[in-house]
Amino acid sequence: NMQIQKNKEVKLRNLLSCRKKLQESEIDEEFALMAKFIDQNELNQIGGVITTVFNIDKNNGLMDMEIMIPVEHHTDDLQDYRIKPVFHLINALHLSYKGSSTDLTNAHSMMYTYVRDHQLQPITPLYNLYSNRKGDVEALEEEELQVDLLIGINPSIL
Repeated sequence: NMQIQKNKEVKLRNLLSCRKKLQESEIDEEFALMAKFIDQNELNQIGGVITTVFNIDKNNGLMDMEIMIPVEHHTDDLQDYRIKPVFHLINALHLSYKGSSTDLTNAHSMMYTYVRDHQLQPITPLYNLYSNRKGDVEALEEEELQVDLLIGINPSIL
């Protein structure tokens, strides 16, 4: 049974970030490119992948999305990437999801429904924090995903 928790805080440091407009079919390739970049530059991935979608273009299905991966080291040649020194989410709703990637959308809907039913005001998009480590990134289609869903909520009462 999936319970939504309130007031969750997440703070991560030194994330390799890629923000791009992608088709759903291109996401796995983007993961692979980032993994390759991390290997080639010996950045050493130290946490699970984080993804979020800012916007979906209904006409062409392009998703304006960001992929972030916590890394240990720096590089001067970031190419198309950038480094986020800190990712800090406070006062977030949190749902811990375990299951198939197909049912992940249901978990997303649960979060949005909760926000609507409780008349909350989201101030961030919905973040997916995959706890599957690297090496598992290639196997994200596997049956048992472990994903923390987080969405930042405005703490003000207006």
